[in-house]
Amino acid sequence: MSEYNELVKDILKKIEKNKIHYVINRNYEFLIKNETYKGGDIDLCIKKKDVKKINKLFLKNKYKKIPINPFSNHSGFIKYVSSEKKVLFFHLHINGITGSHLTYLDHKQILSNREKIKFFYVPSLENEFLGILLHTTIDRNKIRNDYRIRLVELYKKINKNYVKKCLKKTIGNKNTDFVFENLENKKFEKIELRHKKILKYFINHYKNKYYYLFKVYILGGFWKLNWYLKNKPLISFIGMDGSGKTTITNRVIEILKNNNLKVSRVYTGRGKNNILPIQLFGLIYRKGGGKPNLATAKTSEKNSLLQTIAAPIFCLDLLLRYFFQILPLRKKKQFTITDRYSTDILLINKVPKVLKNILFFFFPKPTLIFYLYNDPKILEKRKNHPIEDLYRQEKIFSKITKKIKSINIKSDNLEVMENEIIEKIIETIK
Repeated sequence: MSEYNELVKDILKKIEKNKIHYVINRNYEFLIKNETYKGGDIDLCIKKKDVKKINKLFLKNKYKKIPINPFSNHSGFIKYVSSEKKVLFFHLHINGITGSHLTYLDHKQILSNREKIKFFYVPSLENEFLGILLHTTIDRNKIRNDYRIRLVELYKKINKNYVKKCLKKTIGNKNTDFVFENLENKKFEKIELRHKKILKYFINHYKNKYYYLFKVYILGGFWKLNWYLKNKPLISFIGMDGSGKTTITNRVIEILKNNNLKVSRVYTGRGKNNILPIQLFGLIYRKGGGKPNLATAKTSEKNSLLQTIAAPIFCLDLLLRYFFQILPLRKKKQFTITDRYSTDILLINKVPKVLKNILFFFFPKPTLIFYLYNDPKILEKRKNHPIEDLYRQEKIFSKITKKIKSINIKSDNLEVMENEIIEKIIETIK
């Protein structure tokens, strides 16, 4: 059994041991076949009275709670499974399954008719059928191919009279007859076209809809606004030239995106993606080192003066990039990752240390800073960068990292690096 499946099995057994009634709403076949789960979250339906108990259980087992509208009767927990580069995500539906934040399948109906398969609990065939059908006609306007296959399988086995009776209470007689007629003929496209009528009937005939809609959309709206106003984690990768900053940021972002986590990358080095037209100074500076261009520099004093004048301009450009590029991303993405950041200011050569420290002080500090390092001799071979400058950078970084409390990672084994970095990033979710 894979590590992912073992973790699922472990937590479900602990949930049962703590006498918490639950079912996996749908998409549990991977546990029966012992296959790698190709989907996203694992949906569990639980009772409201068990919320505190199950929250403690997940946290005790080192899952991270993620932010979900607290007025919507949902909550979630995640854990990173390094061996499969996959995030294990449990999505808890409290007191029933909802569509448009209104319950279409009550927990009493689901939990009182649950069945045990191997080590976990699932709904009865009828309730699973109802759950998938209502999910794909109320929550969605498209029916996924795997759901089509499952609906056809269940349709042959279910008590149709029971299902029709439940559906008529939820989406009305005409919609129920229409759905069953087209299910019989496997005309899913016609059912999809009925989405708006089904949703309209469901909302219009829902008892206490105004109370629930007010709670979720008005009170929940304030919660969401507050969540939006908070800056999401800023993750920065710094290090000497050749330490693998670009390589590791690209690989980390790929893993996060593959797990449906919203992430963006911003390059914040001095050599490109500038807002101000500062490429003129780039003729004097070599990328990352601040090394003078011998074609334009006559004396070391002149170069020192030019670099001292140029440093605040570089900093202004980087500050503009923060407010116009990075900050907007921190409002809407779960993670914003920068390749290099404000520590580059401290690396600029032949600029007074006092000035560099003053300029560095003005920059917002990242949530996490990963300092990638290795022996300068190894980095010289990787990057073909002057080893004298690498030793200079190493000396500066040895002082910087103590101030900024960075996470220091030797850039050797990429897979080991990835796992350590992703786990730390997951912990920053707010």
